[in-house]
Amino acid sequence: MAVDENTECADEDSAPPYGRLSVPVYSIATAAGANSTSSMNLTTYATPVAIKPGRRFVVALYKGTVTHDNMVEQGRGVLQMLGEQHAPLTDLLGKTSSREMDKCAELKRRGFKVLKRFGVDTLEDCLGVAELQISSLQDAGDHDLALCDVTAHLTLDDEGAPLYTGYLRENDFL
Repeated sequence: MAVDENTECADEDSAPPYGRLSVPVYSIATAAGANSTSSMNLTTYATPVAIKPGRRFVVALYKGTVTHDNMVEQGRGVLQMLGEQHAPLTDLLGKTSSREMDKCAELKRRGFKVLKRFGVDTLEDCLGVAELQISSLQDAGDHDLALCDVTAHLTLDDEGAPLYTGYLRENDFL
C-alpha cells in the first residue's frame, strides 16, 4: 500500500496508534532449561488464533530472555491469564531478568503463592492457565512468534477481573 505524499509518517520513536489499545496482560512461565532457571515474563503479544480442530495461540517470545530460551529449548510453556491483583508485579515480571534474580523466590517474598501446574511454577491466584506446545517458530525481529497448540487449560477464577494494559496505564504501573 502506497503512502499518500501528503501523509506525514511518524518517526520510529513515537508511539504507534495501536499502543493506545487496552489488551490482555499474560505471563509466560517456563521450567528450568539446561543452562538456566525457571522463569516468568509478562507478555501482551499473545492471542488465540484458532479453536478447531484444536485450540491455538500465537505468542511473541522476546529474544534474549530466559523465558524465550527455555520455551524454545523445551518446545513448551504455560500461559498464565493475570488478574488486576497482579498489576504490582509489572516491574518484576516485565522489567527484570531471571538471569539476575530468582523470580519465584521474589514472588513468594512479595506474598504471592507459587505452585506447579503442568510441571511449571505458576501463580496460584492467576485466572487461568494454558499449557502451550510450540508448533512453529517465526523470526519477527526482536521477538520470535511461536504458533502454539493448547494441550491443556484450566479456568481457575472465572469471576476475577482480568489484567489489561489500560488498567496498568490508569493506575501508574506502566
